[in-house]
Amino acid sequence: TNILPTEVAVVWQAPACLQTNGEITEYEFEVTPLERREYEADDIIKQVVRGTRTKITGLSPYAKYLIRIRAFTRKGSGPWSEPVQFQTAAAPEIPAPSMVRVLSAGSTNADLIWQEPYPASGSIDKFKCKYAVAGTKQYQEREFPSYNPCREEIIRMSPPPTGTKLHCGRIDGLEPEKKYTFMMSAGDRSGTWSPWSEPQVGHISEGPVQVISLNKLAGGAKNILIGWNVRPTDTARVVGYRIHVTPVLERGAKPKSYTVDRATLQYNIDNLSPNTRYNITVDATTDGTHYHPGTSIEVHTDSAPSSGLMVVPRVIEEQATSVTLEWNAPDGDVSGFVIEYSLGGGVWQQYSRRVPAYPGRRVYTAQIDQLPTNSVVDLRIRVVSAQNEQSAPSPEVRARTRCSAPPAPPQAIRLDAPSTNEVRVSWAKPAKDTWQCDQLNYDLAYRVPGQTERIVPVPGEQTDYTFPSDANTRWAVKLRCTNQVGSSPWSAEQVITTRQGIPGPVRDLRLRAKSPNEVHVQWLAPLVQRGTIVGYDISYRLKHRLACPDEEPRDVSRDFVTVYNHKDLEYTLTGLLPFSLYEVRVRARTTELGPEESKDIATEQQPPSAPPLNLQLNYALERSISFQWEPIECSQRHGHIVNYEYEIQGQDDWAKLERQIANTSNTKINIEGLTPFTKYIMRVKAYNSIGGGPNTENLDAMTAKAEAPLPPQDLVVAQEGTDYFMISWLPPYPPYGPHDKYKIRYQLLNESRWTEIEKDTKDRLLKCPAESPRHCFNVTGLESGRQFRVQVAAHIVDCSYGPWSTVTIANTLQILPDAPRAIELIEKTDHSLHIRWIPPPDPLGQITQYKVGIVSLDDPHDQLKTFLVDHPTLQHLLSNLRPETSYNISISAGTKRGFGPVAWTRYSTDPFRVPPVINAPQVTADGADALNVQWSGVLDTKKQVRGYIIEFRSSDNPTFTEYDGIIEHDMNRRNYQQRLSLLDADTLYFVRIKVVDQKQRVSDPSPEGSAR
Repeated sequence: TNILPTEVAVVWQAPACLQTNGEITEYEFEVTPLERREYEADDIIKQVVRGTRTKITGLSPYAKYLIRIRAFTRKGSGPWSEPVQFQTAAAPEIPAPSMVRVLSAGSTNADLIWQEPYPASGSIDKFKCKYAVAGTKQYQEREFPSYNPCREEIIRMSPPPTGTKLHCGRIDGLEPEKKYTFMMSAGDRSGTWSPWSEPQVGHISEGPVQVISLNKLAGGAKNILIGWNVRPTDTARVVGYRIHVTPVLERGAKPKSYTVDRATLQYNIDNLSPNTRYNITVDATTDGTHYHPGTSIEVHTDSAPSSGLMVVPRVIEEQATSVTLEWNAPDGDVSGFVIEYSLGGGVWQQYSRRVPAYPGRRVYTAQIDQLPTNSVVDLRIRVVSAQNEQSAPSPEVRARTRCSAPPAPPQAIRLDAPSTNEVRVSWAKPAKDTWQCDQLNYDLAYRVPGQTERIVPVPGEQTDYTFPSDANTRWAVKLRCTNQVGSSPWSAEQVITTRQGIPGPVRDLRLRAKSPNEVHVQWLAPLVQRGTIVGYDISYRLKHRLACPDEEPRDVSRDFVTVYNHKDLEYTLTGLLPFSLYEVRVRARTTELGPEESKDIATEQQPPSAPPLNLQLNYALERSISFQWEPIECSQRHGHIVNYEYEIQGQDDWAKLERQIANTSNTKINIEGLTPFTKYIMRVKAYNSIGGGPNTENLDAMTAKAEAPLPPQDLVVAQEGTDYFMISWLPPYPPYGPHDKYKIRYQLLNESRWTEIEKDTKDRLLKCPAESPRHCFNVTGLESGRQFRVQVAAHIVDCSYGPWSTVTIANTLQILPDAPRAIELIEKTDHSLHIRWIPPPDPLGQITQYKVGIVSLDDPHDQLKTFLVDHPTLQHLLSNLRPETSYNISISAGTKRGFGPVAWTRYSTDPFRVPPVINAPQVTADGADALNVQWSGVLDTKKQVRGYIIEFRSSDNPTFTEYDGIIEHDMNRRNYQQRLSLLDADTLYFVRIKVVDQKQRVSDPSPEGSAR
């Protein structure tokens, strides 16, 4: 719970009561970093606590950890819990200072003002400024503490946004008459710095300050309120202004002069003559003595108001910074009242707020505030008429402001240690209007270890105080303001520790290469620390690549890279080059830097990161190709190259499975065993002792054509006619080269003479009827009914014919025979037809067989059944037919080339003959009035039998009587049994069985069985 960047709160539950084996006295937890496989014992946090919750501190931001806990009794520890993983929060990023300005620039220095990063993270510990002559980028750096107070006039001039704070600082040692670029960065206690702010440019020079605007803001008959301004870059240089007032039309009139401080940009000039024109000039000074040429305007005072309206003021209340007046309104038309006051007999000033008059109101009061404390104030009132004209001033009344204790302590308190043996406290002097009296002093309280708190009084003129101190001593300081009446509250306590000495060198510096890009650095703290070690600086640089030690690296720098103010005693350098030698240095840091310890380390190898260079083809023959390439550029080898792996793969359809992969230590290779006239792709990659790098880009190559092609493939006879045949074939595969013509030859089977035909590949006679990659050719003018051998050979352009294809047999067709002349019925039954036929004329004896077909005419779903009968048989028995069914019988004669036309006729089978039961039934007595009858059923494969009828008669009755209907026939049943009941007792009965078919036809009776 409550996971922060460097700490986490942990809560757990005590073991079950039955498993504690005693009273639990304490718990121990162990926290281990998850992402460090090899860690020192210092990385493991172990602690014994009481209770079931604790807070773990000293963790790294955004890191993963494993935690486990075990309980203890007085007898010892229990088992560890299952580890639980957690991750700390990420450290907040520090934004760059949002505003940086150059306030002023002297001949060799510049005053800067900057705004603390907003929103403030609360952990900003210091600032640093980076500056250089514009365009040179030769930057220098200057650090500032976390608090750098600005003067009140600067804060009033540039009020910061709510919740932010302004800081001021000076950069010395600059070159005169040069433009400088300034940038600021903020840092926290962990050593993390924000990005640099936007660059600001300042010119180091000392020029005159020009008043850029002068205006009349208000005025009356005897006074004029003016306002002016200077450039923002000159605001910090100005220390005061001088105002000259001269009547324009009064010759020899003596000008009046007024001097004001740098914070005053408005002034009310009084004691002027009504309705008079004046020339007013305002000059600025940067040293309080010499004034720069100023700016002038001409203004005119108002006419004097009527003098009849007068009032007499009365002081009714005096406070520390205010006086309250009361007066009675005069008679007449009055629009308001103007209050004037004079401090200590000085110049009369008009109060900023005018008091309006209300009809019927007689008594008015007004409070004049923002007056100095413990001071004499003279006050008077002028009446403003309805025409906005002011009367002469009223009689003066005198009042005195009181003193009170200062309300707040000094601001901008800064505590620093300029050296190891002194501590200096500085603060901003409070504005005089906050003194609550005419004098102000300070009480400075300080506390060091081993002493009680002491208070030192400091005069009000001072804004700093220096204490002598021992090195590495902690000081706590606070301030308050005092006057004659009392003291303000104490300020917040400021704490600082004096600087420490230079630490000794680190001990036992150990380097270990973790990977091709990482080196693990470990060390022990200095034996002599001379203070508190706050961090370590780790510097490293590339010395050379081990694969090419004599070559100067062109892609990386060999300058030192430094990691500043690292807190742990180990660090992993990342982003290093593989197989390279690095120099690593480590030194300790207090407030000073210690001496460096140095060692060299080599990173591990890794596979090459680039392919070999300039892969090219040397030559290509029919079955071999030669390639060569150049080694990998040195910076990409990452180790010593031990061999190259090349791969060649066929690209044409017939070579897709051709692939050779082999290794070589040379940069030139000759590959054998390839297919002629075939496209290949070639690629190469390099191997060092770790592994292989990437392949080169595929290089296309092609073998030369062969002297002769392979034979054509798949030669077949596509068509046959009575005087021709058409052959079809595929081109040789693989082609071995471009084909330009084919040669076809054929011969009769019993002859030795070949007939040859040569055709160009583009000849239309070689095209097949349909689009196809095959070639076709018709051989015509042949005798019918003959057989031929056929072969084809292909020819490569500018080369030779290849071998002949395999022999294919082609035939010319014979004329098919006529239909049989007659079909006759020899015999028929209820399940068969026996037929014969008269064959067609066959003078050449070409008939080889007959095709007999039969199909039922009564069943529209019956399928035609065909039977082949070899010649010279001229009859056939058609069996397994259905009774009483008409059939269409067709016959055609056939030769080796096919069957001729069909002759057909119609015949019907005989009606079905119901089969009788052959054996007499077995009859046995079953009581006095019943008989049991058993018989064997008939065989019925065509499902024509429906069932059986039992007939019986007594011995004295010649007529048989049917018993109780039909007994159903079952094809799967062989024996049947039936009980005849309700018979006469002691009577001889004769029993017989008849079979009934599906059409209710009855068979002959079976032999009789008898029983009494």
